[in-house]
Amino acid sequence: MRLQSALRNQITVFSNSAKRFPLALALGITGAVLGTCLAYSDDKATQSLLLTGVLASWLGISLSLTGSLIAEALGLRSFKRYLPEVAALLLALAAYGALRSAVVTDRELPENVSALKFALWMVASHSLVAMTPLLARYDSQRFRLFNIMLFQRALATGALSAVLFLGLVLAVSARTLFGWPENDDSVFGALWFWVAGLFSTGYLVGQIPRWWRDDLPPYPAFVRVLARFILRPLSWVYLIILYAYAARILWLREWPQGTVSTLILAFALLGLLLQLLSEEKPEHASWFSLQGRPFYAVLAPLVVLLFAAIWRRYSEYGLTEARALVWLSAFWLSGIVLYFLLKPRPRQEAIPLTLAIVTFLASVGPWSIFELSLDSQQARLERALEKTGYLRNGKLVPPSPVYRKKFPGTLEAEVSGLLLYFENRDALERLRPWFATAGDSCKACWVLAGPVPGAEAIVEQLGMGWSPHGLSERSGNPSQEGDVFALKDEGSVLEVGGYDRIIPVIFVSQSGPVSARWERGPFRLLLTDAVMRIYDETGLAGEADLNPLLRSLKGLPEGLDKGALPPEALRVDFEGPRARFRLQVKALRFQDDGNRIGHLEAALLIAP
Repeated sequence: MRLQSALRNQITVFSNSAKRFPLALALGITGAVLGTCLAYSDDKATQSLLLTGVLASWLGISLSLTGSLIAEALGLRSFKRYLPEVAALLLALAAYGALRSAVVTDRELPENVSALKFALWMVASHSLVAMTPLLARYDSQRFRLFNIMLFQRALATGALSAVLFLGLVLAVSARTLFGWPENDDSVFGALWFWVAGLFSTGYLVGQIPRWWRDDLPPYPAFVRVLARFILRPLSWVYLIILYAYAARILWLREWPQGTVSTLILAFALLGLLLQLLSEEKPEHASWFSLQGRPFYAVLAPLVVLLFAAIWRRYSEYGLTEARALVWLSAFWLSGIVLYFLLKPRPRQEAIPLTLAIVTFLASVGPWSIFELSLDSQQARLERALEKTGYLRNGKLVPPSPVYRKKFPGTLEAEVSGLLLYFENRDALERLRPWFATAGDSCKACWVLAGPVPGAEAIVEQLGMGWSPHGLSERSGNPSQEGDVFALKDEGSVLEVGGYDRIIPVIFVSQSGPVSARWERGPFRLLLTDAVMRIYDETGLAGEADLNPLLRSLKGLPEGLDKGALPPEALRVDFEGPRARFRLQVKALRFQDDGNRIGHLEAALLIAP
């Protein structure tokens, strides 16, 4: 009887979902169907199309849910109650068009512009869902309990969906027990999309309360336990770590590392979630609870630290989408901190409301983080090309052969990397004004009649070496003469944990003092008689004696594969007065006499 009762309850839940939120459930099923096709598709163009449809469907679920709740909160009747859902559907279709133009299925999510746009829009739409109770009755208590119950429902949906998916995977895998053919992995992807699109959507929206008419429920015990015994202790752990690190910065007078930004944002996210989920009223909060003004008071210095960390990365490398997002988070947190510290009776509703506005504005228009990042990187590329003489009076021109011989390899890597950045975002057309047309008077300029060529074609046409990852391809083949001691090929992955900067280093045919300048920063490297000296704006920053490394390499047994050495065998760690360094050699060859370095390719890691 209990099983039958549970089944009837679930049938009732899904029936309520279909009646109350039909568009949300239809979009969930649409996403499941498209996801199934995606799981079985092998064509990249088709995968891109289907992936965009899945993302747009998921976004449409949140938007349609917002539209339905708005209609209920405002008491719309007859055809008017469907107008917000129609608007949500049109927004989902517009999102599909915007995402379709930039989806790259074989690129990791941190570099995928469409994935970041989708994430920003999902944050904005979920924030709108959180605000819907205020349209019916401006009641802070009703707003908090609605979102607490919605949060609890989301956690329960995620847990049940995971259990259901694992159970289905085991059930399908049991086919082999009966001698049936082994499963195609695509079936597991299809199962995941159906669990996410049908079960998760139906279960989540099936019991969303109507609190503009219903009585307020009691505070959920599960959320009380989560807030008191998980979120609060985690917040204190992050707080102690961050303040200890801030004290270290003040003691050593050093700039914060980029990784601290993630910790600060994690602490802020945990703290803001605790503000929304806690049953305590802000005016009754204590310092131990990290509620209300005490939380914002301890967050304020960390926001300053966040600005310092992102400013350093921005001043050296310009804006990217990730750095622009950190800037956005820092400014938004600054506004939230000031509001809750200065306003006599601040309202928690300000958190989702401002978050929805900020994330939406950051994703569209010329002020979006995507356009600002492109503008910043284009300015870096323009400075690099002007510095080398390739860009004069706003037009690309070939430099003289004499200048080409003096061209620094590290600057080639910068130009190659920046052009690849634009190519990956389908933004090379932004560089069209740098090309001359047939009617221009500049005879030495690069005349372009058709579309802008690819990044590698531009680099080759300018006479540079294509080296987007820091190693010049025209620096010579180190394997042509003598023994070559090279790093084992593991996908060119370097361990960079604990270090904040990386400089590509290339020295070729060293027959005396040879220097190379890193144009993007204050460092200059000088290699003389197997001693590398690093200079910054204040003088000598570090000195590495490579002779012990050279002696160890010369003493390797004969017949050993010297082109497949582990990283530890080609690593030199040393410290300077203001920083510590690690020189990770990638390839090294001696001169004919065996006493001097003829070719050196390495990565210099720096931890201020």
